[in-house]
Amino acid sequence: MRNRIQDSFQGSADVVVRKQPGPKMSDALVKIIGPYSPETSNRQAFESIVCLGIVGWNLGLKPPAERRPERERLLETLPRALTQDRPFIRRLVEEFIQRKEELFPDNVRLILDYQVTDVGDGYHVDVVSTAWPCQVHPRAAQGLGSRQQLFPYEGRRGPPI
Repeated sequence: MRNRIQDSFQGSADVVVRKQPGPKMSDALVKIIGPYSPETSNRQAFESIVCLGIVGWNLGLKPPAERRPERERLLETLPRALTQDRPFIRRLVEEFIQRKEELFPDNVRLILDYQVTDVGDGYHVDVVSTAWPCQVHPRAAQGLGSRQQLFPYEGRRGPPI
């Protein structure tokens, strides 16, 4: 994951791996998607829920007026086969935004990347996120909030949402 993050900033930021203040971001994300985790019986389904949880988390960091256009732009990129699922996906993302605001209202870290690992009896999620605002390097802060950081799975070879 470190290499993917460094590549996405194209040398404009150093990637530092260390524990940040507050809860682990992977634990926070798992808590956000919690009600839907038991329903995911396979890795593809779990990874899809994780992706939508990340979208909800990152959209929850934006001012409310900016969320809807970004969410709708994302829904427009879904494969045609999922057109009928857009209302459900829209509601799910809104629920994840609400859960983020309720459970972690002061956490303003942006999720940049993730990795799901099959651990036999379930799945483990690793997350890369920005540091707390006071610790963000100025060169790294210039790129935060771009579409690539808002939707980290976009363009990656992975499961369809």
